[in-house]
Amino acid sequence: MSDYVVEAKGVGKSFLQGGTRINVLNGVNLSLNRGERVAILGRSGTGKSTLLHLLAGLDNAEIGDIKIGGVDITNESSSLRASIRNTQMGFVYQFHHLLAEFTALENVAMPLRLRGMSSASSNQLAFEMLKKVDLIGRSSHRPSELSGGERQRVAIARALIGDPLVVLADEPTGNLDGYNAEVVLELICELSEEKKIGFLVVTHDESIASRMHRTLVLANGILK
Repeated sequence: MSDYVVEAKGVGKSFLQGGTRINVLNGVNLSLNRGERVAILGRSGTGKSTLLHLLAGLDNAEIGDIKIGGVDITNESSSLRASIRNTQMGFVYQFHHLLAEFTALENVAMPLRLRGMSSASSNQLAFEMLKKVDLIGRSSHRPSELSGGERQRVAIARALIGDPLVVLADEPTGNLDGYNAEVVLELICELSEEKKIGFLVVTHDESIASRMHRTLVLANGILK
């Protein structure tokens, strides 16, 4: 296995807009170690979310190579990429993307159920993870019954339930007030240390970036 949980070399991506080809990423290089927290700063529209989609295998890079845990996913099938996302990666977004018809416990357990784990075993692990994010008393509540901060903490619990190598977080506090943003940020820092999970956090907030181990800036398609 590679020393890096994420490794991207020379990654490029462009889009066609109004008949003009726009280069969004121009030879991006990135490495993330186990347990390391790295922030990616950049203005809106600079390609930060595009980069996360490529790293997650949700879109294809036009050039370059991407490895997750030492496995090159660049030219792999969609089914293998989906398996890697489920077993090696976690995701936290600005909007929680919880399933409205399921309880907090069931949402957190979902990645394990998708792996084929039994309901009893996955629920027990989900219960323990909700305890870590201080939401044990809300385990039977559906997303509509939770506050914005609580929903985001459930999303973090879901992202971490499968002990991933890396969590990709896209503006994870962008939809929260100051207090809840700080709670979520503290959780990210605490759990990354405890579980040695790498966090790649896209943000426009320099105060969040200051809590990471490293900060990179994406501008003009270059990450540095």
